[in-house]
Amino acid sequence: MSSSGENNLPFFQPTRVQLADWPQVAEQLAPIIQKLGTAVFIGEVGAGKTTLIQSLCMQLGVIEPVDSPTFSIVNEYQGIQPVYHFDLYRISSDRELLGIGFLDYLAQGAICLIEWPDPALPYLDYPVLKIELRHDGPSRTIRTEILS
Repeated sequence: MSSSGENNLPFFQPTRVQLADWPQVAEQLAPIIQKLGTAVFIGEVGAGKTTLIQSLCMQLGVIEPVDSPTFSIVNEYQGIQPVYHFDLYRISSDRELLGIGFLDYLAQGAICLIEWPDPALPYLDYPVLKIELRHDGPSRTIRTEILS
């Protein structure tokens, strides 16, 4: 897996934003995610991964409430096209990941938004959008890159 850093990618350079700015951030990232199909979210607890995903889902036409799938592992939403929101924090092995039908979800052609993506990385169809978030007091730093 390599990175093809495209200088015209929004937030290619680390950018500090407020949580209130997530809707504008999502507006810039949603077309890229629609094109690629998958985005992975990297960041510590409280960095804003789920909050950003809520804004992205709104941009993707989801009208139902978007919650963290911490215990369910995956939530499915209907938008412009189906959206699967994964939280793989509790997945500790390939067997567990494959046991939830992860490959079946990928094969459906839906948009996949994946928090704590490490277990999934070997199975993804590249390129994917990587979104890194860092908690900086009241603001967040966001950085993106295309993984291929």
